[in-house]
Amino acid sequence: MKLYLLHSTLILFLVTSATGVISQTTEEFDNLVFFVPSGFTVNKTNNSFMLSDATVPGGQYFTITINRSVLSLKKIEKSFPVFWRESLLNEGIDNPVPEPAFVKTQTTSGWNSYRGGKLVTFNPQSSPFYYHLTILRSLGITFRVCTRSSSEELFIQKTPQLMQLISSLSFKTSPRQNGQPAVTNQNNPAYPGNSGNAGYNQMLQLNGLYISVQGDLFSDAELAVLYFSPDGTVFTDIPEKGFFNWNMQQYKSQFPSLFGSFNTINNTVSVRMNNETIATSYTHDQNNSIQSNTNPSQVFKKIDALDNYQMEGSFINKQSGSNASIVFTRDSQFTDNGLIKTILKNNNEAAGYGKYSSRQNSLLLQYSDGRQLQLCFYMMPEDFQTGGRPDKILINNYVLTKQ
Repeated sequence: MKLYLLHSTLILFLVTSATGVISQTTEEFDNLVFFVPSGFTVNKTNNSFMLSDATVPGGQYFTITINRSVLSLKKIEKSFPVFWRESLLNEGIDNPVPEPAFVKTQTTSGWNSYRGGKLVTFNPQSSPFYYHLTILRSLGITFRVCTRSSSEELFIQKTPQLMQLISSLSFKTSPRQNGQPAVTNQNNPAYPGNSGNAGYNQMLQLNGLYISVQGDLFSDAELAVLYFSPDGTVFTDIPEKGFFNWNMQQYKSQFPSLFGSFNTINNTVSVRMNNETIATSYTHDQNNSIQSNTNPSQVFKKIDALDNYQMEGSFINKQSGSNASIVFTRDSQFTDNGLIKTILKNNNEAAGYGKYSSRQNSLLLQYSDGRQLQLCFYMMPEDFQTGGRPDKILINNYVLTKQ
């Protein structure tokens, strides 16, 4: 999730394991730069960039298509089947086959990679071809890479090229934005020994979670996250269990690319991620919102921490296709009518009832049978302002709506 740096540039290096680096040409797409090897032809549209291997013998084909970025709050592990089905439908396959088992890895440059493939057909009369889907995510940027091959044997033969492409993903140093200097710890007034009380006071105002929603939250919304810590650290995701008792240092050691530092000068916020040398700038307004100076349509709104929040209502997860619900009351009681198991990886979680509490965007459920769960919990500002009767809430990044 969800800070995506529109000025950032992506570089793809295509190499082969046998010959090393191949001669390359440079192409641009979706604020990305591609180094394309000789032997591949290029077909670029507004929404995709296709590489076709011209060295494949006649009657066969091997293509790699990189699509424009997609942003989603859902965990990739849960939404890979959705990406798979959407990709096949986009290919014109009316009856998509079930998703394959997928492999999760991480590239050397910090991209999370989820990939899998199988034989598919357009219709019963057409010849089967091998289709492979790769989902890549870093800093909240998610790219869908679709590989088509006329046969599984050819795909296996050409797999090293695809794997080398994926493993070489990296961000290019971006140009300076609005003359902003690179952010360093020495310029950050939150660090010991640094001065600048005005900037530090501004940082205290920024402490907490900010989310930008572009589009319809119930369908194809683009979301981005900025979480500001008082020590000058910025984080671009939401932990699965929220921020209560969150071990930031341990998380930083596991996912360093999701972290950076921030600095404020008057109403300007400068954010530099760990793998960036140049800061991205935002404007902080009197409504406690943060607007991107690169993309003015992207506005981050402050999300309440929901400390000791009490609410009432019955909520369902429409995405699950079931009528399972969870009911909250103002006296801190809840009744889980099978909803929680629809939003957890472990589908064996039993229904039940008990007491709930909330703190630092974490929802703590204490079941009467002794079970305890801690889940990510937040809501949009318009729902928080309803006085405990929100129309929708988000638990584990699923949008739950009031019945």
